[in-house]
Amino acid sequence: MPKPKRMTQREIADALGVSIITVQRALNNSGYVSPEMRERILAYMQQVNYKPDRAAQILVRNETRTISLFSANRHAFFWDSISEGITRAAERISMFGYQVRYHRLESARTEDYLQALQVEIDDGAQAVGVVNHERFDMERVFQLLDTREIPYVTFNIDAPHSRRLCFVGADYRAEGRLVAELFGKFLSAGQKVAVLVYDMTGQSYPHATPISELRLGGFATHLAAEYPQFEHFVVAIPFAAASTEITRQIDDLLERYQGELSAIYCIPPIHAELCAVIEAKGLTNAIKLIAPDLSPEIGTYLTRNLLTLEISQNPMLQGFATVLALARYLETGTKPEPELQYIDHSLVTKVNLDSHNKLTWLTGLGIE
Repeated sequence: MPKPKRMTQREIADALGVSIITVQRALNNSGYVSPEMRERILAYMQQVNYKPDRAAQILVRNETRTISLFSANRHAFFWDSISEGITRAAERISMFGYQVRYHRLESARTEDYLQALQVEIDDGAQAVGVVNHERFDMERVFQLLDTREIPYVTFNIDAPHSRRLCFVGADYRAEGRLVAELFGKFLSAGQKVAVLVYDMTGQSYPHATPISELRLGGFATHLAAEYPQFEHFVVAIPFAAASTEITRQIDDLLERYQGELSAIYCIPPIHAELCAVIEAKGLTNAIKLIAPDLSPEIGTYLTRNLLTLEISQNPMLQGFATVLALARYLETGTKPEPELQYIDHSLVTKVNLDSHNKLTWLTGLGIE
């Protein structure tokens, strides 16, 4: 059957006895239209089930909307994946009059960050995505955004104390629970599990999200509740330790618990040192090792059986979803819901490594 003819803006204007410019102003919330007239026009549009053509709206608006995202560049391969998701999202919304710009800045250079952000704001950025990096003075970043009344979301690392619209990223406590559940299935009663974390003693990041603590808390709570037969202990690696010192500590750990240690949950990005020691000691396949995706060599570690599985944060999907959250806010003016938009973790093994790299970030989007 033929589709019913869609009412045009000209027909709406004629029906209400107003000019088409008034209809367009009411629809796009631009120019002056009295509140009473705007309400009358929008109510009539709803009554006749009018659906505006997006391309026509853009022509009327005659404006390009800019979304700007910022992150550090440390662990560049992770942000490469974020960038790919951002690019894919930018392509999808470009036809609706959007442009997206992504800045990756050197860690700890807060002045450079503020300057880049100020340039984007002055150049017309209407919404911003930021990561709550501990190595920048993020309070100054949030203050600039708040002062200039720029809407923003946080992604990858949250800042719940800020005025962000929402957070898009991983649930780190849930990651810890997931690892505990996996070890509970892998291991036998009485086996020992080590959790490697960074020792942040002497580091001052008052508003940093304690990612390691969230992961460890989720892990320890779930293990105690569901698998009390397993013993776990925490090994703290100095935050600023050199690679040689990290290697020495790992070597000491494996020597001390030789034959007793069955599994390791490695939270910090020290996989190169850890896997090198495991391989050198001939412990391939002897220790169940789970780690988050913070190393570009994780694929190699999986295929060589040094790493049992990777807990992926799906960074491409994080980048994609962040852009869409910002675009929806600019379109609707409505705060994104839910406030915490968690991206599900993926389990990556050597068996599904290739398909994960190509496809898994799309699974939650209904995109083929």
